[in-house]
Amino acid sequence: MSASLFIGSRKMTHKHFKERVPAALRRKEAQEIRLANPGKLPMIVEKHKKERNFKRLAKCKFLVPHEMTISQLMQLLRSVP
Repeated sequence: MSASLFIGSRKMTHKHFKERVPAALRRKEAQEIRLANPGKLPMIVEKHKKERNFKRLAKCKFLVPHEMTISQLMQLLRSVP
């Protein structure tokens, strides 16, 4: 499923990370990241297509410490330019 973006009079589609990157590659990257950073979790964070209050993020990949709560993650994401 892809989200639609309107820029001027042209309609552009934004593909989600799962649609852009094959499952085997995502799995391999996640395993490598977990081995290199045992205390952190690799996360993919994307804005839902119907979300209006949350700005679009410049990046979607994040390394999050195991101890971080969801509210801390949300606060972090709101502060990302």
